[in-house]
Amino acid sequence: MSAGESGKVVNLQRYERERGAVGSAEAKRVLTECRDRISEYLAGAVSATFDKADDTLFERADKAVSDNEQTIYFDAMREIRRRRSEIEKRTRQLFLERFAEVLKRKPGDAPTSSRAGDSGLSLSLIEHEDLEESLAASSMASKVRSTCHRELFELEKRLQLILRRKELKNEDNPIGPEVICGAFRDACHDIDVDVKAKLIVLKLFDKLAIPGLQALYQAINQYLIKNKILPIISHQVKRPAYQRPPMAPVPPQTSDLSGAYEQPGYTSGEINLYQALHHYVTGGAPGVSGGAPMSGGVPLAPAVLGPVVDALTAMQHGLGVANTGDAPAGGQFAGGTVNVLREIKTAPGLQPLVSADGVTIDIVALIFDHILDNADVPPAMKALIGRLQIPVLKVAIIDKTFFASRNHPARRLLDTLARAATGWQESESRSEGSLYSEVESSVETVLREFNDDITLFAELADHLSDFIDNELNRAERVEERSAKALEGEERVMMAKVIVRDEIDRRVNKQSPPEPVTAFLRDHWYTVLLLYFLREGEEGNNWRRCVELMDTLLWSVQPKRTDRERQRLVGALGWLLEGLQEGMAMASTPEALRHAFLADLKQCHSQALSEGRSQQAQFEADEKQKAFEAQRVNLTGIEAYKQDIASVVPDLAEIPELTEEEVMDYVDFSDPKQEANPEAQAEERRQRYEELVENLRENQEQVEIEEITIGNPSPEPEPDSDDHYTAMVAELQKGTWVEFTRADGTTVRGKLSWTSPLTGTYLFTNRQGLKVEDRTKRGLALEFRRGTAKLIEEKSLLDQALSNILGKKPKTAANHPAPA
Repeated sequence: MSAGESGKVVNLQRYERERGAVGSAEAKRVLTECRDRISEYLAGAVSATFDKADDTLFERADKAVSDNEQTIYFDAMREIRRRRSEIEKRTRQLFLERFAEVLKRKPGDAPTSSRAGDSGLSLSLIEHEDLEESLAASSMASKVRSTCHRELFELEKRLQLILRRKELKNEDNPIGPEVICGAFRDACHDIDVDVKAKLIVLKLFDKLAIPGLQALYQAINQYLIKNKILPIISHQVKRPAYQRPPMAPVPPQTSDLSGAYEQPGYTSGEINLYQALHHYVTGGAPGVSGGAPMSGGVPLAPAVLGPVVDALTAMQHGLGVANTGDAPAGGQFAGGTVNVLREIKTAPGLQPLVSADGVTIDIVALIFDHILDNADVPPAMKALIGRLQIPVLKVAIIDKTFFASRNHPARRLLDTLARAATGWQESESRSEGSLYSEVESSVETVLREFNDDITLFAELADHLSDFIDNELNRAERVEERSAKALEGEERVMMAKVIVRDEIDRRVNKQSPPEPVTAFLRDHWYTVLLLYFLREGEEGNNWRRCVELMDTLLWSVQPKRTDRERQRLVGALGWLLEGLQEGMAMASTPEALRHAFLADLKQCHSQALSEGRSQQAQFEADEKQKAFEAQRVNLTGIEAYKQDIASVVPDLAEIPELTEEEVMDYVDFSDPKQEANPEAQAEERRQRYEELVENLRENQEQVEIEEITIGNPSPEPEPDSDDHYTAMVAELQKGTWVEFTRADGTTVRGKLSWTSPLTGTYLFTNRQGLKVEDRTKRGLALEFRRGTAKLIEEKSLLDQALSNILGKKPKTAANHPAPA
């Protein structure tokens, strides 16, 4: 960079001091312009989304595989057409409100809660749908952050100055993707359509609106530049200069390598790592190029070092070594997939290095042998790291502490690159702003700018580490939602098991008529499930619905005494009203309600008729006929009650019973336990724990059957003390695992959450989205079969050096002393 150009680079802190904060009037003007540009763009994007939504929903309806699915999409088309104008206005209104709210918010204040950011999760089915919508909006915002990384970085630096903030978090950007996506999501929230259709609309917004934001943010940045708000922003962050550690004294030569690479906190003065590597490469032969084994390595003389560094730099830049000799030109290193370090020993410009310190070339070559053979690093990332062979060799020649110091800048960059590769997938985006793009940019910066200043590696390592940390912070929020989504699914599944058990135990014990059994299992089941999810087993509505179920079952049992018959008629008011209310809450179709009540009336008539003498039955039948002639003006529950009551003698003497009176009489509990509520609660707790255990075992069995499908000789299931089961039990949160799917593709997931209910392990990708979930036994079986493997997160160089030193040293015969 020329002196003239360097003079144009703006130091942000100095700029703020010299220029001062943007005046309030100017700030208001530019912020209003930015707001209006986003608002105008948002209006067009929402309109385009709804234009496309109509066609898309019609296509889905046309391809629907069931009448119910087709109805969902047709209903959604009608509802969206009807409320389109309202949603468009609502989106703009929400954006403007949140824009104003962000500007008013003081630094450090938590953002106002919105549906898109709710962290709490009720277990109702409705809020489970909310979670899906929130995840869709969060995914959109993350996508914009990734695609528009550079534009948002510059924009938020400028907004930081305008708003007089020391820092600007994602949620503090009034025109950021979180505000834009959240406004549209919340505007669509109250549309009365199925969640499937709503998610289609959100995906269309993602497809049609998000791509244009990059150009819009660029235009806004240009507008701010024209208004002289941070015209130039440096993307490099200066770091403290790297201080090379002092050289350690050379210890007496020894062949004892014990402890050469054992302690994690070693320093060059404490453990002779370079000596160990030298011994491995040379087999301990005296006189081999590189001199006697040494602790820190003796630097090359300046007269030798300068030309060697220049020759390597020429290769690094793709120029070859004066285009002479047999050594490969630097352009051949661009692929990064082949270790070429040994070949360059024939380069004429490197003969002084080969003569004085050829062992260093061999050591670095060995390191890259292991890096390029490391199966835990994805091939594309491995190729990028492989392009650093020449720069790393230069570092090792310039500074031998590279081998011994874990904090060496070049080692930190290599380890940061490996960290970036851990959860990266070959299928991920490689566009600007992506992780791959950042890694590639770091590698290209080294190849382009590194001569002999090692601090460049520290700057790049810190910058890339910051980028990864920002991605991790965003992913953690999504991971929490993914975990809560899976937890919600499990609790819904567990609730279904509990509700089914409550019904089945009663039905199996009392054997009610078929219409009542069908009603409980097909319709009342839904009522119980909804209340259990909302309130749990202690909820008043849940208990009342269980009591209604008990009363219904009691009511259809034979009534053999007049007192029982009278009690039934007295209980009908509360029973029928409760059943009607529950069916309405569960949206039971009206035709099914009428059909069930007609069947129930027959069941009640049959229950009242049991045990009567022939004469008493004849008299009751005649009485009912006479009553039917007089009931023309009665409808609904009252008519039902009178129909049933006409069978019972002395109708006028039957009082209407309250809920408490009904339940005092309808008692299916064990008298011994009734007197001990704690015993009842303990029995219920034990039953629920047994149901949870059965559910866990069923899940594991189904998963194991799926894993072993197509395997002609499936492995035995892991035992509780099996090595693989123990390995799964010891997995820590944050551990990466690579899964091989049935089609041969691989996917990497990080252990983000373990279910306290079923013990299920949730694995998420780098974005925090679920990629796999496994039971303990299922995961152990996959480890046994090799369709799952752990991804080690050890330092890349530590792994390479440990592997090198863990092997038997080469023999001296392989490295004869020069004549």
